[in-house]
Amino acid sequence: MIRTERLIIRLIESQDIEQVRKLHNHPETLKWLSDTHLVTKVEQESWFKKVSTSLTSRRYVIELRETKDLVGVFRLDDIDMANKSAYVGLDVSIDFRRKGFALETYEAMITFLFEELQLNRLSLITLATNHSAVSLYEKLGFIKEGILRQAFYRGTEYVNGLIYSKLR
Repeated sequence: MIRTERLIIRLIESQDIEQVRKLHNHPETLKWLSDTHLVTKVEQESWFKKVSTSLTSRRYVIELRETKDLVGVFRLDDIDMANKSAYVGLDVSIDFRRKGFALETYEAMITFLFEELQLNRLSLITLATNHSAVSLYEKLGFIKEGILRQAFYRGTEYVNGLIYSKLR
C-alpha cells in the first residue's frame, strides 16, 4: 500500500471490480483508451481472475484517504523483470479530474516502481489528441520516443498514438 498526502494506492480487490468497470465504461474514459469496447460484468470478473494471478500485469486502485472514494485505477502491464521495464497507465474518475490527482498518483507510483521494484524503464502510449495527458507526461519527465501513425480510430478519423518513456 502506498500513501500520499490525499491518496491510498493499493492492489485491486474483488470488491473493487464493479466500480472499476463503471470507470472503464464511462464515455469520458473510453474515448482516451486504446480498447474502447464496453466491458460486461462477466468479462470484468474473468479479467479480474486473470490480472489477480498475472506475473506481468497489476492493477492498483487509487482511493481518497478521507472518504475511500474511487479516484482512479493505475495500470502496470508487460512487466519484464529481466529487463526491468513495464508499461504504465492511469484512468481517473470523472469527478476527480483536473485536481492534481493524476500527478500525485504518477509521482508516487514512479517512485515505487523505480525504488521498490527496481525498474529502469517505464513506457506508455497515449493518443496524440489527449493534450492533458501529453502535458502531464512531459511534466513528469517522460520523453516522446515515437509516433504510431493513425493507430487509433475515433469516430470518423484515425488518430496518432504517441510513445513515451521515462528512465530511472
